[in-house]
Amino acid sequence: MNLIPPEERRRRPAAERPQLPSKPSTIVAALALVTVAAALGLESRSLGSRARAAEAERARLAERISAREGAAARLLADRRRLRELHARERRLLRWDEERGVLPELLRGLSRRVAAEVVFEEFRRRRERIWITGRVTPAASVSEATSDLARVDRVLTLELLWVERAPDAGLGQRFSVSGEIRYNSAEPDSPGTLEATSDRQPDGSR
Repeated sequence: MNLIPPEERRRRPAAERPQLPSKPSTIVAALALVTVAAALGLESRSLGSRARAAEAERARLAERISAREGAAARLLADRRRLRELHARERRLLRWDEERGVLPELLRGLSRRVAAEVVFEEFRRRRERIWITGRVTPAASVSEATSDLARVDRVLTLELLWVERAPDAGLGQRFSVSGEIRYNSAEPDSPGTLEATSDRQPDGSR
């Protein structure tokens, strides 16, 4: 119900009269809203696709990291096993050589030492040997020790003591000590092997 009198309505300027929106502006606004809604929908789908791709990439990276960690653990175990096998090989080679070194040493002593030298005692403990003997008056202790030092299996021969034999006709008694030379590599001790096995591939613990 319009309460403004007809005369007043006729006199009122057209600019002050309320106007309904035109159809073109309504269509433009509707198209803008549709465009915005479509853009938001596309952006939402794009974000979802990227999120799924990122999740798949994280899964692939986690799988690769797990595989690499497993390979590193296997490599560490294989290196430890290889060190143990090398240590066992060195120990077997040394044991095999130790079985034949004493007969070879005795044969070398019999070939190198002159008949004037008589061995009274021969002792061995691992790589160390002790020899006690005597020389007749026709020979000397220095010559005897020189002959012993030229034996192939003897290293670092050391004269321990010299004394006159109880019977003057027997010459002098002497004692020497030396080390046996081995051709095989010296095996690692159990403590060294255990400490080496505990190390990581990069040398850390």
